[in-house]
Amino acid sequence: MTTMRFALAATLLAAVPVLRADYKTMDYGPFLNATYQTSNSAVLAYRGTAFGFDVPAGATIMNAKGGYIFDTELLRPAAWWTGGFVKLDGVVFSSQHGPNPSPVGNILLTTKSTPGWAKDGNWEDVRENAPYGPLPRDWGRFNGIYRSDEHIVLAYTVGNAEVLEYPQQETIDDLKVFSRTLNLNASAKPLTLVVADYAGTKATAKGAQIEFTAVLGRDVKDTVPADKEKKTKQKTIVRIEKYDGAVIARIQGLPGASMQLTEDGRIIAELPPLKAPGKVKISVWVGLEKEMKAASLAIAKIAGPQDLAMYTKGGKARWTEVLTTKGTINETEVATKKDGRSSQPQHAYVVDSITPPFKNDYDSWMRIGGFDFFSDGRAAVSTRSGDV
Repeated sequence: MTTMRFALAATLLAAVPVLRADYKTMDYGPFLNATYQTSNSAVLAYRGTAFGFDVPAGATIMNAKGGYIFDTELLRPAAWWTGGFVKLDGVVFSSQHGPNPSPVGNILLTTKSTPGWAKDGNWEDVRENAPYGPLPRDWGRFNGIYRSDEHIVLAYTVGNAEVLEYPQQETIDDLKVFSRTLNLNASAKPLTLVVADYAGTKATAKGAQIEFTAVLGRDVKDTVPADKEKKTKQKTIVRIEKYDGAVIARIQGLPGASMQLTEDGRIIAELPPLKAPGKVKISVWVGLEKEMKAASLAIAKIAGPQDLAMYTKGGKARWTEVLTTKGTINETEVATKKDGRSSQPQHAYVVDSITPPFKNDYDSWMRIGGFDFFSDGRAAVSTRSGDV
């Protein structure tokens, strides 16, 4: 008779609720993949990777003071904001159906849901199942992420050009500036990419640095008090407040590269054909109109583009803790014969128990959803939060 043995760790989840971690305190690492939306439920990216900026030393990404979302399907900058990281809504996090994670703070840069790089001058979304799915392979393709300690580099292709992108937030003269460093290999064709969309302007401009004013928006939270007669609870409503703002964008590092502000408020960067690999850096400042002069001087101090190859070779191990747990063999199967050998299995199906490491250094929420054996007898589990 053959006995099938199963280690069903998931059966213990409900038994130890006091030991579970919280999705708000969990260490997600230096970036977080999800579907993202604004506070008023407008989708920013169906498949986005969020990066945290200005994370305090020793803290997790949830303590970031700003962030950036890259749309890995359309290869575009979906959003840059300052203030906090993201509000974790959705089934995976708060167990709520409907909402998705959204930036916490003031969104300063967004782009329309169109390809982040033009193909032969065309920006139209030609995906069969738009707004879902990747771009056609001959247009662009996301290849993955390199992590080297605190440096996170995106890797993708645009046509035949291989691209490495390093997003960062820099502070110059107490002003926040968002930058994208791009490393590209040789390209026979010129390349055009979107930098940002600002519908609140009708100005046009062209050059290595462009400056313009625009009517911008920021989130404002209003508190609606509870009403005993209507039996409603106190709630917070988020509205968009318009203000007179300004935008400065700069491109550097690649001879012949320039920026252009089109009539519909779109900033694009135009890169010349490359006979050899090249580096370029695009920087954007957004703020109040009265800060424009100081910002113009500050953004001119931004250092040039880095060689990102050094960040593609890996860094120090991040998850170094060995999680130790204890297993319990079904007692009905451990009886031995007088000669010390194990007895033949007595049951066709038995349950062995393994206690999940609910308490761990990373506050990983151990909601086990997947479980399987390797051919050598080892087992692996995956959690709903994405840990394996």
